[in-house]
Amino acid sequence: VARNSNVKKVKKLKPFHTERERYLVLKHIDLIDKVVLGDTKDLYAVVKKYRPDVIALGYDQPANIAEIRRRIDEFGLSTKIIRLKPYLEKTRKSGKIKTYLHRLI
Repeated sequence: VARNSNVKKVKKLKPFHTERERYLVLKHIDLIDKVVLGDTKDLYAVVKKYRPDVIALGYDQPANIAEIRRRIDEFGLSTKIIRLKPYLEKTRKSGKIKTYLHRLI
């Protein structure tokens, strides 16, 4: 799970949900074997430590898959990298949900 400080750096916005909230949501999904908080300084530290089988990137993450692959290869891993497709993007897109919620406040 991306740390709040890293989300702010990448998206230039404060995250809508805290890292703890994001962690707890993922922790309750049976298909996920392990959920860990990322490192605040080295984005690849958790990859090196936990050696995941799969790295799933959000459809809106600006991550460079070639760069991730290069770093994973340096660790001698055969981790699969996938980019998730948006889920009901016309109605469930986070920006639309945030706009709606801010109107309620």
